[in-house]
Amino acid sequence: MKFSKGYKVPHSEKIIESYSVHSNHIIMNIDADNYEKVFLKLLKKLKEPTFFILEVPCQMDKEVTLRKTNDAPYHKDVYYLDNTNYEASELILKSVGNILINDGTSFFGFASMNERVEIMKGRYNTIYIYKEGDKKVFTDVLDKLGIPKDDFEIDLAVETFTEDEPGESFKYIDKSGNDIYSILEEFKKIGMYLDHTEEQ
Repeated sequence: MKFSKGYKVPHSEKIIESYSVHSNHIIMNIDADNYEKVFLKLLKKLKEPTFFILEVPCQMDKEVTLRKTNDAPYHKDVYYLDNTNYEASELILKSVGNILINDGTSFFGFASMNERVEIMKGRYNTIYIYKEGDKKVFTDVLDKLGIPKDDFEIDLAVETFTEDEPGESFKYIDKSGNDIYSILEEFKKIGMYLDHTEEQ
């Protein structure tokens, strides 16, 4: 499977596009070439209004005040942009999806403001759909896209990593010099706000 530019997966050939269903979520591996398309197809099933979620690693000046010991976890800032809809979601992905998808240090997603359903980018080309109860509205989309279902649990890239051949994730910078922090600043101009900071 092809991975996004912000990830290094030593044995990418061991991972295939697939999905599995669990009690409170669906998890899937999605090829880099299909990632935006699949994400948008799933977003069409999210009840509106929605809100946009962007999770970025804390900048170093903030991190040093939070991380008290060398073995303490790092932190991330979680930002929200309220009252979005599918058209806004599509515009976001079409305009800055290249950075959102290819950055290996951050996460993004969308959630319904009326029900507890969330669609999030995960590490190493995964997508998570967090939803209790019936998930058929989303599995139907995946089935129509021809993504195979694993009746147990899909194989994840992280499970192929070893001490000698670890995976790696990187900050992605596009040809214009933009990265996840520069687009965050643009989102702030239209109302994105810091909701909370949490451990990574």
